[in-house]
Amino acid sequence: ARTDMPFSPELQVEVARLMAERLTSFQARAQRMISVDSQYTHQAAINWLIGRFVQVDTQAYFIESLAQNYGAPAVGQLIRHMAPMYDISFVTTITNQPLDQSQLDWRDFFTWRLNQERILSERSLLAEYLMLYDPAENIQQEARLRFERKNHISDLVVLSIGLTSPSDQGQTQVLATVVTPDEETFQVLFRAVDNVWLRAN
Repeated sequence: ARTDMPFSPELQVEVARLMAERLTSFQARAQRMISVDSQYTHQAAINWLIGRFVQVDTQAYFIESLAQNYGAPAVGQLIRHMAPMYDISFVTTITNQPLDQSQLDWRDFFTWRLNQERILSERSLLAEYLMLYDPAENIQQEARLRFERKNHISDLVVLSIGLTSPSDQGQTQVLATVVTPDEETFQVLFRAVDNVWLRAN
């Protein structure tokens, strides 16, 4: 950036992205995130930092709600303790609350999970795909059929989430309203199973 030229918004965002990636990588000890959830958390932290640096909405709802409810240092703890293969239950070590009682905004996390289904299906990674679903036999069967059809929609976005009635086993369930690129909406059920959010329909 030249000191005698305007610092354009586009260049500001690019510089912010590079800084966020460098800081996050340093804090995470340059580990490569492998699991679906660790990849999400790493990218969510980068998006949140970009938003903080250039004062734009990067829709990093989860990280922003973590900072608001538990303080900005909680975000640093999350980044520093990232592990390549962890699942989202790790957040409990930061909040000391089960996921379904943590008062966090899960919209971008559920968005990530739904779009990862398409990626895993395209790569024919069935085992990893099924790990995104409740282990109940009927739900796993439905997931296998969806995997085999390979007709997933790309670029899904979760617009809103709301609590619904608990599962038969008393597990917390939330209903996510999802919009497609064609602006069609449908609903997806997520369930807290052993302190991990899993798809239940």
